[in-house]
Amino acid sequence: MSAGSIACRWARALFEIVEQEGSREAVLDQLAQIAGAWQASEELRQIMENPMVPAKVRTAIFMEIVDRAGASRTLRNFFGLLLRKGRLTELPAIYREVLVQSDRQARRVRAEVISASPLSPLVASRLKAALETATDARVLLTQKEDPALVAGVVTRVGGLMIDGSLRTQLERLREGMRSDG
Repeated sequence: MSAGSIACRWARALFEIVEQEGSREAVLDQLAQIAGAWQASEELRQIMENPMVPAKVRTAIFMEIVDRAGASRTLRNFFGLLLRKGRLTELPAIYREVLVQSDRQARRVRAEVISASPLSPLVASRLKAALETATDARVLLTQKEDPALVAGVVTRVGGLMIDGSLRTQLERLREGMRSDG
């Protein structure tokens, strides 16, 4: 069984439970905090993945993090089960999949716009509106800057990338000139 399908199963189980409880947003916030701590700490991952560290010690360390995050009883139980089943390393993938399921349920999509310089609020709002019309969903827009783009924008919505950067247009023109000549 692939790691992705394992994460999907765990995420689906957690998502169904928090949906029944009506605690989706609170649990997502707590899960984001704990998954962020996992991603941010190489030392934590090394300890948690080290079979030489007794299971009780690893459990105590991680549950302390869970408790400090103010995790709900449901999330605490979920992490206890992940630890017992040896699936804690799936945490980043589980978190991403829970976000996907939550977004699907709430009819929203995440979009990332990369531009050479910051977009004006007006341009960002028009882009967001256009993406919402195209996707028929509420768009959560994040903006990043990459001066190497020179001009234009690169937009990612789900698995789709729309590259309207000047750099890419110049590369296409260059390729076109090579093939014509």
